[in-house]
Amino acid sequence: MPKVYNRITIGKYDRKKICQYDDSGELIKEWDSASQINNELGFDKSAILRCCKGAQKKSYWYVWKFKEEEETAPAISFIENENINILNHG
Repeated sequence: MPKVYNRITIGKYDRKKICQYDDSGELIKEWDSASQINNELGFDKSAILRCCKGAQKKSYWYVWKFKEEEETAPAISFIENENINILNHG
């Protein structure tokens, strides 16, 4: 019997940008979605998304990660007794 996936779950993650890496960690390409990868390379979306979510290390010989995971804020060092204004603009 074929495995059935929840369309809502796949759709939620399918809107995220995905980065494709080789074995040495070098970025190969940034993709707009798992659907784009499926359309251009023929790779199964669910296999790519399992890799992005950490359920498996590699899929189709590559490492895949959601782009948001790669974008981290730089470390902030604080100076004692200094007033710092923090703004949240999204």
